[in-house]
Amino acid sequence: MYLRKLPCTHAAAFAIAVVLAVAPASLAGATTIPPSPAEAQTPTICDWQASPAADGPRNITIIESQSGVGGHSTDVKWQTVAVSMGHAATIVDQSALDSIANLSGTDILIVSSSVIELPAGHVQTILQFVESHGPAYLQGEYLSTLPGNQAFVEIVNGLGGSFTVSGTISGDLEPMNVLGSFATDPNAVPSLPFFWYGCAGTGDATIENFLEHDGNYFGWVFTPPGSPRVLIHTTDQDWVQNIYGNPESVALMENILTYLDDAYSPTERSTWGAIKWRFR
Repeated sequence: MYLRKLPCTHAAAFAIAVVLAVAPASLAGATTIPPSPAEAQTPTICDWQASPAADGPRNITIIESQSGVGGHSTDVKWQTVAVSMGHAATIVDQSALDSIANLSGTDILIVSSSVIELPAGHVQTILQFVESHGPAYLQGEYLSTLPGNQAFVEIVNGLGGSFTVSGTISGDLEPMNVLGSFATDPNAVPSLPFFWYGCAGTGDATIENFLEHDGNYFGWVFTPPGSPRVLIHTTDQDWVQNIYGNPESVALMENILTYLDDAYSPTERSTWGAIKWRFR
């Protein structure tokens, strides 16, 4: 049985100019949610470290989003925004998560699908990446049972934090208020006008809330205790999927990439970069 989260439409549309590395897929049609993921064996852990940091573009690896459900082109959306910011962004197959060794040279990791199954070994690879001072974004969706949501809880708990899922909030959650530096750096984005359903949650001191609607939170930054490493998570993919009609979404994606860039290997970056991270 499949559950459907039908997209909402807005009357206002704004034209935005972005650099396209790959032609975007159509945004038409309903969003289909597949079943929960299957388990798999955890691969052998191997030594890994992000490439030496230097001022300039980052190597961003984007785990694809289109093999599970047709029309889910969030991978292309992230690539488009990243390339427009001057980064080197590459979309790769799900098999890249088979081993942490496959992410050698990756500065920033983006897991762009909320619904493609993440076997235990793939979740472990994401955890290892974050644990090895690699900043990452992990997409979630409106059901707590979906792969991205479950992976976030597992990684937070596995790296010394605590996160609790509150449950699904239905409807068009607008405005979705943007909090903290995500609302200002480098773009002013006080709110998103489009956020279609979401899974709310709360966490301990390792969790920073940055998306809020009606007292519930739908976007978080996890920072493991005593670490500059970060994992960013939001529980709706439609705000990313529909960037071409919502320039605020593009602005927030740029702010998220900027945050991940600032969190990248602060001990190896320039002194100014380390100061920026320490006092943000």
